[in-house]
Amino acid sequence: MDNNGDVIPGGIVSEIVAAGGPPTGDPWWGDSMEAEGPVFPDEAIDWIEETANDENPK
Repeated sequence: MDNNGDVIPGGIVSEIVAAGGPPTGDPWWGDSMEAEGPVFPDEAIDWIEETANDENPK
């Protein structure tokens, strides 16, 4: 929650994929010009922020 928009460490990406998330080559994973690795897309960041703020995410 404190690092939304940061590069996602490879171990975390692997855990997300293993849990049924999109494979690493999937375009769902965002790519930022400033980042040197995968980042969450805006929709995922919004969901994380809503959940962290105890809002009712969609």
